[in-house]
Amino acid sequence: QDSLAYYEQRALTSNRNGNQRFDARVTWTPDSLNSVVFQPRLYFQQSDGTSRGSAANLGLDGTTLGASNGLTSESVDGNNLSGRLTLRHRFGKPGRNVSAELNAGSNLRDGSSAQRTLTDYYDGTSVESDTLDQQGDSKTLTRSYSSRIAFTEPLARGLQAQLIYNPSVTIGHADALTNSLDPLTGAYTVPEPNLSNSYENRSTSQNGGVALLWRTGTWRLLTNASVQSTRLRSEQTWPVSDVIDHTYGSFLPSAQLSGSFSGRRNLRLSWRTSTVDPNIGQLQNVVNNSNPLALSTGNPDLRPSYRHMVMLRWFEADPRHRRSRFLFANVTRTSRPIGNSIFVAPADTTVDGIFLARGTQLTVPENLDQPSWNANLFGVYSLPVGFLESIVSVNGGGSFARTPTRLATGINVGDTWGIRSGLVLASNISENVDFTVSWQGTWNISRSSLGTGSRGDYYTHRIGARFNVVAGPGIVLRQELTQNLQTGVPAAYGGNQTLWNTTLGKKFLKDQRGELRVTATDVLAQDRSVSRDITEA
Repeated sequence: QDSLAYYEQRALTSNRNGNQRFDARVTWTPDSLNSVVFQPRLYFQQSDGTSRGSAANLGLDGTTLGASNGLTSESVDGNNLSGRLTLRHRFGKPGRNVSAELNAGSNLRDGSSAQRTLTDYYDGTSVESDTLDQQGDSKTLTRSYSSRIAFTEPLARGLQAQLIYNPSVTIGHADALTNSLDPLTGAYTVPEPNLSNSYENRSTSQNGGVALLWRTGTWRLLTNASVQSTRLRSEQTWPVSDVIDHTYGSFLPSAQLSGSFSGRRNLRLSWRTSTVDPNIGQLQNVVNNSNPLALSTGNPDLRPSYRHMVMLRWFEADPRHRRSRFLFANVTRTSRPIGNSIFVAPADTTVDGIFLARGTQLTVPENLDQPSWNANLFGVYSLPVGFLESIVSVNGGGSFARTPTRLATGINVGDTWGIRSGLVLASNISENVDFTVSWQGTWNISRSSLGTGSRGDYYTHRIGARFNVVAGPGIVLRQELTQNLQTGVPAAYGGNQTLWNTTLGKKFLKDQRGELRVTATDVLAQDRSVSRDITEA
């Protein structure tokens, strides 16, 4: 029996994206006891893309189990619209106040796609070919509404209590319709039920709790305890009808300790809990066959995950001697994380109505019993360099992520580490001359519990220099030089790049507040987008 050992993929993509954004903040203070703040946010997006690629599944002995070549195109229009209204009222009694926050948002994604793919499945000396020629339309609309009402009352000197009520509702509706080519008519009229779906998801949450704030000297302690009830209702109306309705209860405590000390030193230590609901894309059980060798679908039985997060922040500044220190660390643990369950067909088979040819991979989201972890550490120390009239900053830190995945052989735990260090020399010699030199390096390490022979270690760094000078009557000359390195990348993909940008500008208007400039980017024509993904399998 063969099993999948390697997966290879190559793709040449072309994308064009457009974005328009509008943000505003309107504040009205009719008197000293009342205030109103309104914050609208209007974002619009449009993207068009094509991808021509090939993929192959290989067995343990290196034989090809399946290979595909295809061309896909997609056009998507979308928007993200939201508004926040905050009302505050202070009573005559010091410390007593009430506030209400109302939020409303809408997220739309409306797109169409076309795909043509030829896939060959190998079984010994025989080859079976399958052709996909299909077009699809998809539309996802998510609307959310929430409010937060808080009443604050002083209990004693340095002690305040707050009652909080926070209801919310999120409604998502998704339609996906895919048709294949009818060879008799030449039109795309043959429906594909496994690739089509009409789905609605509603998440209703009721959250209420009490908070206590205690102040003494330079210390401030805020504690909170709330109870949350969440109802998830999912309804599929096409091509079959199905309803899933679940209610979950959660206890969500949190605490935050902060202190402000002499010498501009600040400390903040916090712990909070939260829940993470599955989104409509994870719930919608419609097949994504954009890669016929690696299919994916949703899971209507997903439940919310439960998350703990601990965060530490320390800052210290000495303006007189131009020195500063900063330290940040956080750790997040997620129970019942929504991970991936990956199945590779050892032979032609059907799973939940989805046909899988031998060697084909199917990925389904699933709540896993193994928790996931994320951690980050970052520190900076800055001090002056007198003879250069500059500041040098040394930074370092790291990141860690543990991600569980269900495979046919059991639960695979993937660990990734990132070890970072850097140096920045920033100068401001005068208002007409300044420069910045920087280096940032990262060593990336990955390990897998079920793949002891698998290694994905690599090193990246970025070295940059920027020089800016204003000469003559407001003439601006700016030069930027960057060298990017990523080990383990073939030269054809640009693993080692040198980027040069040059700018010529002219200042004008009163006090030279205006500037007209012309910039030439990537003068050496070496810019390449290089990224590396460590997959669960």
